[in-house]
Amino acid sequence: MQFYNYGTTDPIPVVISLNGIGVNATLAAGDVRLIKDGVAAGNVNALPVAVDGTNYPGDFTWTPTAAETQCEYFVLVIKDQTSPIAFNENRITHYTGGNGAARLKG
Repeated sequence: MQFYNYGTTDPIPVVISLNGIGVNATLAAGDVRLIKDGVAAGNVNALPVAVDGTNYPGDFTWTPTAAETQCEYFVLVIKDQTSPIAFNENRITHYTGGNGAARLKG
């Protein structure tokens, strides 16, 4: 669980657990989905971007839109849609704060 400012677009580090391939995963449409306040919101607006696929495989940065973070909490669900899978399913939960509509008010 991590904390994030409500409605902001600050980059978020994302670590993807690779499936023993030793090289960076290639993300495609449908691999990264968003759940907002317990409701499936669909694909993220922009896929996470690799930090350095050669030296740091699995390290990505995701920059959400303001609308994607206007909720009490959001969950990034990362799941490879291909077979065999290149990376394991990952989930990252963020609780928002700093706004009256956020999970953590104030």
